[in-house]
Amino acid sequence: MIKPGLTLHRLELFLAVLDTGGIGRAARLRHISQPAVSEHLKGLEAHFAVPLFERVGRGVRPTPVARYLEPFAREAIQLLRGAERAARELAQLGAGSLNVGASSTPGTYLLPALLGWFRSRYPAVALTLRIGNSRAIERWVAAAEVDLGVIGEAPLLKGLSATPT
Repeated sequence: MIKPGLTLHRLELFLAVLDTGGIGRAARLRHISQPAVSEHLKGLEAHFAVPLFERVGRGVRPTPVARYLEPFAREAIQLLRGAERAARELAQLGAGSLNVGASSTPGTYLLPALLGWFRSRYPAVALTLRIGNSRAIERWVAAAEVDLGVIGEAPLLKGLSATPT
């Protein structure tokens, strides 16, 4: 029984068949068996409830629906691969941003050296430092306008927690 479903793997196989012009060539390219590719394509066809390929002799030919869906499949894969890259970069701090809010004293005397060290270690992370009074910093943190707030006293707003240093 064929299980209908839309997966990244199935979209990649669908595009491999389109790109190589055949199920056997796509199977070799993707290092899986030809019957496995056929089964995945049937699952994709079941998901969309339309045939994607016409059997022609020993080969296949994409249907007009397959050609219509092709750019959507390419865009979906590109977006998902971009998300994977972004997640890896963020996990390694190879990208992203860090917005810090600080009251006057820590923002002027403590954070510049720490942020300088951080920037030298993670140059691809965009840093922002906003200076304000303690109540403003609390509001910025509560509104997610900054990722981190550094103040010289315990916060007054409910829901915020502080770690003394």
